Amino acid sequence: MALSGSEQSPPKPDFVLLPFVTTSHAHAANAVFQSFIDNSIAANHQISVAILEFPAEEVGLAPGIENYSAVKSPEMVDKVVYRLSLLKKPMEDLITELLPRCIVTGMFFPWTVDTAERLKIPRLVFYPSNFFCHCVPESLKLYGPHERVESDSELFLIPGLPDKIEMKRSQ
Repeated sequence: MALSGSEQSPPKPDFVLLPFVTTSHAHAANAVFQSFIDNSIAANHQISVAILEFPAEEVGLAPGIENYSAVKSPEMVDKVVYRLSLLKKPMEDLITELLPRCIVTGMFFPWTVDTAERLKIPRLVFYPSNFFCHCVPESLKLYGPHERVESDSELFLIPGLPDKIEMKRSQ
């Protein structure tokens, strides 16, 4: 028997978004996020927000240190990352309850791979930074082109990139 009227269950969400925990990535004042909200509302799509308690005091951080924007020292970064792992269970429970069609997540939620696999749904990683900033140090580590120049001002080629990129050690 089908449910009718107020008995109908809410529609299954298209996706669950777990953004990087900094205010610029999740705040509605962010122009990209605001555009997404405006377009979704205009198309009569439902948007829901679930707020989970961020376990600040469990790792020795003051209340209010809930994202990377509030971090004041390198030691605090490790504590914020650890706190994210403490959110795994409540986040997994919520995702399992919602049964979305897809999970879109930042890179700090690697456990969502297992959650998506268990629920048999895709998981997409939103990585707002570019990979160039990761490829160059990796190339330097693997090939050491900067070690073969004689001065900090001499150009060297970064190997393994699709285009010719030259740098100086001083850069």
